Amino acid sequence: MAEQCVALKSNSPEKTAIYKAEWVEKSAELPAYCLVQGEIGKRVGVDNVPYGIQFELRLPEQWNEKFLFQGAGGVGGVIFPAIGKLYPHGASGANGLNRGYAVVSNDSGHATRDLVFTADPEARSNYAYASIGKVTTVAKQLIAEFYRKPSKHNYIMGCSNGGREAMMAAMRYPQEFDGVIAGSPGFRVSRSVLAEVWDNRALLAVAPKNGDGDKILSQALTQQDLDVIANGVLTRCDKLDGLADGLINAWEQCDFQPEMVAKQLGQKKVALIKTIFEGAKNSRGELIYSPWAYDSGINAKGWRDWKLGDSQTAQPNSISFKMGLKSLTHYYLAPRVPSRDPLSVDLDQASEQVKAVGSIHDADQVDLSAFKQNGGKMLIYQGVSDPIFSAVDLKNWYQSLQQAVENPQHFAKLFFVSAMNHCGRGATVNDFDMLTALENWVEKGLEPESIAAKAGELYPNKAKQIPLCAYPKVAIYQTGEDPNRLTSYQCR
Repeated sequence: MAEQCVALKSNSPEKTAIYKAEWVEKSAELPAYCLVQGEIGKRVGVDNVPYGIQFELRLPEQWNEKFLFQGAGGVGGVIFPAIGKLYPHGASGANGLNRGYAVVSNDSGHATRDLVFTADPEARSNYAYASIGKVTTVAKQLIAEFYRKPSKHNYIMGCSNGGREAMMAAMRYPQEFDGVIAGSPGFRVSRSVLAEVWDNRALLAVAPKNGDGDKILSQALTQQDLDVIANGVLTRCDKLDGLADGLINAWEQCDFQPEMVAKQLGQKKVALIKTIFEGAKNSRGELIYSPWAYDSGINAKGWRDWKLGDSQTAQPNSISFKMGLKSLTHYYLAPRVPSRDPLSVDLDQASEQVKAVGSIHDADQVDLSAFKQNGGKMLIYQGVSDPIFSAVDLKNWYQSLQQAVENPQHFAKLFFVSAMNHCGRGATVNDFDMLTALENWVEKGLEPESIAAKAGELYPNKAKQIPLCAYPKVAIYQTGEDPNRLTSYQCR
């Protein structure tokens, strides 16, 4: 197969340059495969910057006759190794390449993680959606050329922006994929980015000052504060599913309010928590994004990293502050205003100014009838303690899907994971295998009513197993049974 691999370099698809096609022998971590690296649509943008969609395709010697599109992350700009990495963080199953998949990854059409690419219209559309279709077309052609036959099944899998790409594939490319896995999807970032402005303003308003008089955002909520809230949520809601185990499976029933821990927090921080969790609003008091669910993962590092950071200087280092705010002025606002301080943006005006980009970037369409009619299957999962994309927002989208498409549960399943932060962080049951569940559904017709989940690295009870139930059902503990066994829970 090495000769077939090298031959791909001289037989590239249209508008595609193959820079590398070489055989890689089996290693301790990966099987033998053909490594292909190339670029689609190389050009110079309106900003005189070179652009193209750079990609990597790995074609295993022992092919399972399937293709896996590996979603990107963040704002793209990086080609991650095309191994079909499993998400969430904590998943212990074999990656796609080791399962025999031909796997492709790409940089979403720009070669930097900075947001300067947003000055070029085609780079913007490639990042929003077009790179998915272009890379899929080229990857399928190279697969057919190398193996002398097309792939039998085609999947796309990713988390965060990669989760958005998976949902976008079902929207815009319903004929290309048999199944999609969308983890912690940033499917409505044009709105969640407004919430980042709202949250950071609220945090800075109460943040203490250092000796130089600078506000320290990371200390707006101390670790002790977050522990108080998490413990308060658990005290109020942990037993709603029949078992006090740190996981609030019946999270929608949780009626915790910050006032319940006012004695420990103080009124100022109670007001701050309510401001954030009740959701970003415009000047008329109307929601411009979504409320957030109170859950036990608020005191985890994954929540702090996104929302607060740990900087002790005047320059915050939370992911929200560094990446989220900048993306608003560089990308989501139309017209874009890169030089503007995102915290000075008028949220009433911004709510209108993000609509144009949102119309091409957001994967919030609920009419997925074409994907359904093509036999496509979709698995979506989300941490209830995700600090950047609200579980409530995703729940609301799924409920809208239920209104728009008949019997959506027969092609789209949604799973929530209590205490899980973004893409699997946190002390929770974050070891589960969505890819096998999707394969069984697409290829064997086994519709998943639940997904088996095991304790992750940070969860204290390593023997814990629990089913993640397809929404709206939740895992309810059967009193007297072994709490570490899957069969000790019922989805209802």
